Amino acid sequence: MKYLMLKFSGLTFICLLLLTNSLVAQTKYQQSIDSAMHFYDSKEYAKAGAYFAKAAKINNNRDTQTNRYNAACSWSLANQPDLAFKELDHILLGKGMIRGWDDPTEFHNMLLKDADFANLKKDKRWEKVIAASAKRKTLFETNVDQKLVAELATVRKEDQGLRLKLDTIRKDKGPNSVEEKDLWKKINHSDSINLAKIETLLDQKGWLAPEQVGYVGSQTIFLVIQHANLAVQQKYLPMMRAAVKKGSAMPNDLALLEDRVAMREGKSQIYGSQITIDKETKKYYLYPVIDPDHLDDRRATVGLEPIANYLKSFSLNWDLETYKKELPALEAKVKKK
Repeated sequence: MKYLMLKFSGLTFICLLLLTNSLVAQTKYQQSIDSAMHFYDSKEYAKAGAYFAKAAKINNNRDTQTNRYNAACSWSLANQPDLAFKELDHILLGKGMIRGWDDPTEFHNMLLKDADFANLKKDKRWEKVIAASAKRKTLFETNVDQKLVAELATVRKEDQGLRLKLDTIRKDKGPNSVEEKDLWKKINHSDSINLAKIETLLDQKGWLAPEQVGYVGSQTIFLVIQHANLAVQQKYLPMMRAAVKKGSAMPNDLALLEDRVAMREGKSQIYGSQITIDKETKKYYLYPVIDPDHLDDRRATVGLEPIANYLKSFSLNWDLETYKKELPALEAKVKKK
């Protein structure tokens, strides 16, 4: 099984890719990762492993936990245990790594249940890997504030629970239906309660890092702010920017907040994360983006997938030249609101 990305509210949040090379290298890196995932899905595991290795090489032999893990899965299934253990060692020793979604608990739990590692479990090195992973997990969990983790888990459940019903309603009733509007009333009420809790937390403790409240807990703080009103977002945006610089928050999450604030301020977005609905046609469209020619380059620098992949989740096709031609009309449409 591949190391899974977290998905919620129709958005995919993928691990940070802090690439230090040129934008051309970033594009090649993402293409290599896409090829690796394609070959994994096609059960051509040796090719998948080779493309993961190519991606890391493009980025000065550095990569994320997600990609190292998936590379290990690929090499294990290709019956190349030495290469698989090498990838797992990178994660456990923290060498050749890019900081991202590095959750030790999630990593350890995946190791224990992942059928992709059946070949490795026959190897005497496997027990050492499990022991090292368990130690890493215990150390991480010891430093986490479990009381806050539990509180944030409740907030997350309330934040996401109602939103998960949106897709079903939109598919059954179409956008902006009476049922959707009723659901939004419930969501807004829940959001106001959650926001009060998170604002108190932020004002008292600042932006809490994954090492303090876990990776899911830290991201929950972002989600609540992302769903707040513009004034609240403007208030905490500088705090989140500072947190990203310190490594306490994820750049891909910050990119979503930057876009949301820009859209609400009537400006063009930077990273292309905001999709809106045309009130007349009832169809989704990509909210105006600055410099569309370099959109994927900007997305890559913060760990967001290519725009074409992202838009597929909204049943939208991406054609750069068509979008550039339509952009003036989209910008005019936005100004009328």
